[in-house]
Amino acid sequence: MNRVVVKIACFIVGFTLLSAINAQKPTLTRDINVQANSGNPLGYCEFQGRLFFSGTTIKEGTELWISDGTANGTKLYTDILKGTGSSSPKDFVVANNKLFFVATNGINGNELWKIDSINGTPVLVKDIYVGGVASGVSHMTAGLSKLFFVATDGNNGTEPWVSDGTDTGTYMIKDIGLGKTGSSPSKFYEYNNYVYFLATTPDYGQELWRTDGTDSNTTLFFDAVAGTKSSNINSIVEFNDTLYFNAQNSSGTRQLWRTDGIDSNTKVFTHTTAYSGVDYLTVCNNWLYFAAGTNTTGAELFRMNGTKMFLVADLAVSGSSVPQNLIAVDTMLYFTAEVDNGRELYVSNGTSSGTKMTKDLYPKQTDALINNM
Repeated sequence: MNRVVVKIACFIVGFTLLSAINAQKPTLTRDINVQANSGNPLGYCEFQGRLFFSGTTIKEGTELWISDGTANGTKLYTDILKGTGSSSPKDFVVANNKLFFVATNGINGNELWKIDSINGTPVLVKDIYVGGVASGVSHMTAGLSKLFFVATDGNNGTEPWVSDGTDTGTYMIKDIGLGKTGSSPSKFYEYNNYVYFLATTPDYGQELWRTDGTDSNTTLFFDAVAGTKSSNINSIVEFNDTLYFNAQNSSGTRQLWRTDGIDSNTKVFTHTTAYSGVDYLTVCNNWLYFAAGTNTTGAELFRMNGTKMFLVADLAVSGSSVPQNLIAVDTMLYFTAEVDNGRELYVSNGTSSGTKMTKDLYPKQTDALINNM
């Protein structure tokens, strides 16, 4: 199944919107939990031509399922925690030709598991926090042909870890926060032979770090706000061979920054100094889109080509539409915005005339509560 269809289907279940984006009408693949209760399928991830997800039945609990898109090919893959108990698999990520996920077998806590092929048996990669305590594996991201993630082994706080799918190849990269304090890493993003991420320390606050998977080459890359104050980066993306991110300056204004991986070349994009609240950086159809605000337009949708930036559409002429949840689907950009109909789903081809609400899903100026885009 195409991952684009999966993403769209996740947030528009219950709405007849797929026809608006030239997709097939949704049909029930299989009634997983044949009783009245929901099968609650979650965490869709494509791996070797099959769709993996967690599903729930009265007999097996919440376990790992697989689907080829047919009723007969949609079935329980394995019951990791035997019986009615649940292994609760989640956070599926493909890295190094393996499917990684988090689950518990009832003996170990929630830990890192893997599958090497669609015919393979799920294997516990490593009991990071030895015993029945969960290691808090999260922020799982593929990079440098490995899996990067956050975890704690009980002796150290939450720190950056890496795995090649083996026990010995799964280890804490660096104890950034020293001891049990932890640096709470997040936002892993591969760029130019490094994985960039956010980490927090008492000396620098939350800033941008990078690693090649070794302790010695895991360093603070850029301190956007000198001293202990955090730059609060929350969006990172590569565009035209350059890494873009948003960061707050010393006065708290969130601006668009960019870098080629050299510290001295890391700076605010000059055309955005008058823009604040830059967020939701998303590449679509050879443009970098983002939400931002100016004194003239309010918070609206913008895009840039690497040298110039443009207002896409001023949806709320007398105020701000505050675009959020940007996602690229083929050549179109989908996002939510709040105009006269509450917060609804919009689509854009990059032009003002081509930016419009898809449908007022919940009329009478009430939010449609769209999420999981």
